[in-house]
Amino acid sequence: MVKIHLLATVIHDGKTLEKGHQIEITAPQAHRLVNLGVAEIIESSQVDNPTDISNWTKKQCEAELTSLGISFDPKLKVADLRDLILKAREGDDEHTDVSLMSREELEQKLTELAVPFSGDSSDDVLRQLLLDELDEDNE
Repeated sequence: MVKIHLLATVIHDGKTLEKGHQIEITAPQAHRLVNLGVAEIIESSQVDNPTDISNWTKKQCEAELTSLGISFDPKLKVADLRDLILKAREGDDEHTDVSLMSREELEQKLTELAVPFSGDSSDDVLRQLLLDELDEDNE
């Protein structure tokens, strides 16, 4: 189990959880919320993998980017910073992180995958729908 701190209001397991709440959830659930940029990991009972940056704090990400000589906007969310690190490590310019997709890109991808969505849904809801669909495709 992983303890997280919510950086935004989210709907998790059918419950609305306000920004600032701390909850304990499974590692995959935690990493999904972290990748969306709406949570950060506080404590994990999982064995840390030094190459796994999914639970790094914003300060850790900033330090790594600085050490790699990569300039970045300090206003970026932790998920965006992690993506920059992954891109630098992989050298993959075509890698796209769902958390960095624009609303237009999200809507286009959901349409391509024939996933129904409402036009008045928030960007975070669209990201969650896409992540859920991509997870189903990988199973």
